[in-house]
Amino acid sequence: MKSWLALLKKEFLLTRTIFLFGIGLIFVVLGISYAMQEGYLAPATDRVMLIGMTAGILMHFIYLPVYMIISMQKELGTLHLWLHSPQPMYRLISAKMISGVVYMIGSLLLNGAIVLAIVFNLLSAEDIPKIMESMEFVGLAGSFIVVQSFYLGLFVLLFISLYLVLRKIFRGWSWLIVIALFVAFSWMSDKIMAMTWYEALTQWGEITIHFQTGILKPLSDMFSHQLYFGDLLFHFIIMVVIFVISTVLIDRKVEV
Repeated sequence: MKSWLALLKKEFLLTRTIFLFGIGLIFVVLGISYAMQEGYLAPATDRVMLIGMTAGILMHFIYLPVYMIISMQKELGTLHLWLHSPQPMYRLISAKMISGVVYMIGSLLLNGAIVLAIVFNLLSAEDIPKIMESMEFVGLAGSFIVVQSFYLGLFVLLFISLYLVLRKIFRGWSWLIVIALFVAFSWMSDKIMAMTWYEALTQWGEITIHFQTGILKPLSDMFSHQLYFGDLLFHFIIMVVIFVISTVLIDRKVEV
């Protein structure tokens, strides 16, 4: 455990520039949107800050994929050194993933706190939901963004591992083949999710989410908030499978 924590610390140090750049970008967007809202850069426009910072929240969906691309790019020239590491490949890769998740959560908390401050400043007293519902909504929204970003990050890891295996065989054509595999995989996933057996396999253990106070009530009435435990379990298994396949492929590549 101590050795893995040392790996995690190393990843934090190696990739802190990514985190600091993201934090800086949040404040840059905040400053520009404030200047636009107050009319310093353009005619004054209401709620520009809210739009700009909400866009920042949505950008966290691709935080971990971008993080993994940059992190793995730094390692491409030193993969042979991993062969001499006493740590198994899954520990090396998991340290990268966890450091990325921690940095993403920190960035999301900052961005989310700014958005909440702006929203509560704009809302009237009757539109402010109860504290418990507000916390539930924030927790669910934040968890959804983190999990989706983690899911996409795993797919990026998978396609990077495929590229590492294919580039020795196909050389310059490797990226085209990986892109073609991505398109084929997306098409196949859509087909599978449209099949009746997929619904039977995943749509069980319904979890209903409903908000009843403030601005959350019309949002709750407008959108469906049904979740299924079977669907969550299915995607969890998929994530584990993708992680295992990716680490095996990278491990084989390093050994070669």
